[in-house]
Amino acid sequence: MTHADGRVPLRPASAQGAGLEVDFEAFYRTYESEAFRYIRRQGVTGADVADIAILAFTSVWRRWMKHGPPDEPRPYLYKVLDSSVADHYKAIKKLARPAEDHVLDVPDESEEQYGLVELRNVLTELLPRLSEQQGRVMALHLEGYGAGHIAEILAISPSTVSVHLLRARRALAYELRDDLPVGIWGPLLKDQ
Repeated sequence: MTHADGRVPLRPASAQGAGLEVDFEAFYRTYESEAFRYIRRQGVTGADVADIAILAFTSVWRRWMKHGPPDEPRPYLYKVLDSSVADHYKAIKKLARPAEDHVLDVPDESEEQYGLVELRNVLTELLPRLSEQQGRVMALHLEGYGAGHIAEILAISPSTVSVHLLRARRALAYELRDDLPVGIWGPLLKDQ
């Protein structure tokens, strides 16, 4: 269907399409800040964060409108985000992620309650010291994903995820050994 002036409407004409838009809008509002935080944890800075988020959400929206919502929208979003970040680094031909400008969003109350805000900031600053794959795995782990979901998002085996998590934990534990007691950082780094 086109308008009288030949323009194609951006919104679907069907009631089902309108319902999908409402569902996607709720999904977007729920995961927008989480997506921005994840992109920043991957070492992306400045306006590139918003650009990558826009590209990723646009890709998810197109899939959503064409085929309906994915069975598991959040892991699908992370898969698209990961691919978008990788494409970003390929495009600018960077071999290593920059270590500066790692900023987290305002934490939710539960993180403040348990004193995890400072620890998450410290861990985020340390992620670039890990290998690229360990950094990706640990960033997803810090978002609350288990090995199975991380494996699905990164298209690697769960055992490979476990190995990367183990190595990343060891590297982070070594970095944190003098700064924080094990009782504080240990639970955050263990498998969920």
